Amino acid sequence: MSSRWKYVAGTLVLLTVAYALVIAGQILLGVIAAVGIYGTGWLFATFRPADGYIEALGWGRVAVLTLIALVNLTYAVVIANQLLLGIIAVWVIALLGFVVAPGGPLTEAREFYDRLRRVDRYIREQEGELTDGGWNDDADADTDDADEWGTTDDTDEEVGWERERDD
Repeated sequence: MSSRWKYVAGTLVLLTVAYALVIAGQILLGVIAAVGIYGTGWLFATFRPADGYIEALGWGRVAVLTLIALVNLTYAVVIANQLLLGIIAVWVIALLGFVVAPGGPLTEAREFYDRLRRVDRYIREQEGELTDGGWNDDADADTDDADEWGTTDDTDEEVGWERERDD
């Protein structure tokens, strides 16, 4: 991980705190924004996608997030006259957009969890701990207990909402 993000985040933190103290007069809001900016810089540096942020989010998602952020910032500056609050709103929009993106940290965490489940299943199969609970009248059946959807994990396929029905 490069340390360049520290310089960028540090500069933005100083500018935010200076604005909050000198112009806005809202030190608590400035400190909250500064902590959020630094944490976001760390998150972006830690979970940096190999092909870039825009490609990780997708062009459609970037366009929608940009439009929402511009509308929020325009409202905060023109109508509410609260630039700092507008910057915090844009920061939250960008952060949530990145975290829930297909190439973001939540997706990586889900894939990591799925890999852990497959490793656990493999280990339990090797140790002979998996049984079907007597459902198939076969004491030697090697199936996992039903998961939260009421299905069993007999294959390596993804099972969930995207699965097509046999109707």
